[in-house]
Amino acid sequence: MRLRVIFGLQALAISVILLVVACEDSATTPRAYFSIPDQTPSPQAQQSAQTSENPTPVVAPVPELPANEIAVEPLDLAAVTGDPRSEQMAAYLAGLEEDGIFMGSVLVAHNGSLLLNEGYGLADVDAASPNMVQTQFRIGSLTKQFTAAAILKLQEQGLLNVQDPVALYLPDYPHGEQITIHQLLTHTAGIPNYERRPDLPQVVQAPIALDDLIATFSNQPLQFAPGQQYQYSSSGYVVLTKIIEIVTGRSYADYLESELLAPAGLVNSGYDYLAPDLTNPAVGYQLTPGGPRPAILTDSSWPTGAGALYSTLEDLYRWDRALYTDAILSEASREAMFTPWADTRQGADYGYGWDIGNTAGRPSIVHGGGIFGFASFMARFPQDDAVIIVLSNGIQMPPRHVAESLAQILFSVQ
Repeated sequence: MRLRVIFGLQALAISVILLVVACEDSATTPRAYFSIPDQTPSPQAQQSAQTSENPTPVVAPVPELPANEIAVEPLDLAAVTGDPRSEQMAAYLAGLEEDGIFMGSVLVAHNGSLLLNEGYGLADVDAASPNMVQTQFRIGSLTKQFTAAAILKLQEQGLLNVQDPVALYLPDYPHGEQITIHQLLTHTAGIPNYERRPDLPQVVQAPIALDDLIATFSNQPLQFAPGQQYQYSSSGYVVLTKIIEIVTGRSYADYLESELLAPAGLVNSGYDYLAPDLTNPAVGYQLTPGGPRPAILTDSSWPTGAGALYSTLEDLYRWDRALYTDAILSEASREAMFTPWADTRQGADYGYGWDIGNTAGRPSIVHGGGIFGFASFMARFPQDDAVIIVLSNGIQMPPRHVAESLAQILFSVQ
């Protein structure tokens, strides 16, 4: 494990501030922050259409797994040795570390075997503690895939339908009769992105109630008629967070933990990065001419279901493997998640919480994340049974670029 972080001339030239709002690492360009679905309305929607123009959502009980029950098989987390691709990847990342332009942890797997699984640089500069494979990072908008999975899980449980209007769950939400859950999932609802507010760095350290967060953007004019265009907006995923809580009668964090994280074996992942019981949290940094400086500590209530989760390399690898099976989501739900619903006009399409396109000439399903002091990128290659996960806590080299370079090695080196 390398413990050295060197900040070279490039680090002196560029001050990288990984905003929850301003440095979202995507398959195409940086974004702001931090089977066809059944067309039949959910039972709640059918009932409300017969009884009221302003329905009250029906809160149904949600089945839970027994405590600590894991629905997926254990993984072999030992990296292979002797593969020339592993050696070239390790040399590439060692160079980035030596140049002081990357600190974080990286995993590459192919055909169920780990080619790379290692930390680089420091998780905590003051304590001189290294980044490791078990280090916990905030993952920003990688959270969106978990929120999308929660919605699909609720659809499987018969508690909602992605074609339901928002008004069914939030009767007073402006234009709620026109906006559907599907449009929130695919960034086609036209809701302005709250992450664009210029004072965000000044306010995100203090907690905010979910209803108050929604109120910061709900009364703004729509950017376009729902369903007519694509415009990436984390606001839609904040509304999805509220819908999850209304339908289940539970907090977003509780529902994710019992229905997704625990069953998938994600034991080092969760919602509140500022909780005192985290075992291996990284400190998020911004690079400045004077060296790394701790970034703003964003309260999880601001990014919420759009970007609040934290995780580790190995937990995200477990999640990747679970998405090949029915352990967490049914085949129909996974097909819906990975369907290219919306043309981003940037060389990729958007599914439910994922970009669908090509990376290194291979069909890929990817997403990035950015939050003050942290950035992430996850690229899945289902046809090749491969995944690349890059988590960073203070970078000059964007994780997306790191992942693309690793993909070139993965698929070109024999």
